[in-house]
Amino acid sequence: MSNETRAAIRPVKNRVEDDLLARPGVTGVDIAQKISGGLPTGELSIVVFVDKKVPLSRLSKADLIPKEIDGVVTDVQEVIFELQTPAWEPLDAIAQIDTGAYPTLVGGISMGPSRTFFLEPPAVEVAGNYTMVGTLGALVRDNGTGATMALTNFHVAAVDTSWAAGQRMTQPGRPDGGNPNTQEFGALTRAVLSEHVDGAVVTLDVGRAWQASVQGIGGVAGTAAAVLNEHVRKRAAPPNSGKGQFSHSISP
Repeated sequence: MSNETRAAIRPVKNRVEDDLLARPGVTGVDIAQKISGGLPTGELSIVVFVDKKVPLSRLSKADLIPKEIDGVVTDVQEVIFELQTPAWEPLDAIAQIDTGAYPTLVGGISMGPSRTFFLEPPAVEVAGNYTMVGTLGALVRDNGTGATMALTNFHVAAVDTSWAAGQRMTQPGRPDGGNPNTQEFGALTRAVLSEHVDGAVVTLDVGRAWQASVQGIGGVAGTAAAVLNEHVRKRAAPPNSGKGQFSHSISP
């Protein structure tokens, strides 16, 4: 189930998706493992999700899902999508946002650019200068230079098209109390925003302490290819933390 196989299937799936969704009972279309006899086969297919399978004899020829499309096998799977009721908990009973300053940098902590961004409606309610806060994902090493870098998202470190290499970063991010005068830790080096990548790396200042670990999770042992249905963990500010993506800067 390589990325190359998935990439080869995607144009076929995109081309036929609207037609498949228009058929009675179809609720979704995706690329996933084909299931046979209740077990995954390990073969990627175009999966057509339905609320309930019906006998082929009850379907018209126009409503039948082909066994394959342009050489790509298909699969029909029953899935019922249900709206989930939000689970509310007292504020002191859930994880709080970590706004702490870390002399030794690790993954899973607050960071953001030192610079501000001018925004105006409809992007924000009130026009003005804004600051950005996000999460330092992990500490990595540049394969070319050997430099230690902080890995994060484009939308955290670069934010928009006005970014430039060399722009300074703070830890914690400014909306979390970071001070550009005393808490900068490195400079934005590269950033990419595309269909497949939302990433940026920040070269650490010389002498800045760091550890190859993620706060509250543990050490980073290496890299590995992602596997379907693999369990993952993350440490980051919750998306509905109350700060929003942008927090208004107190500086002019």
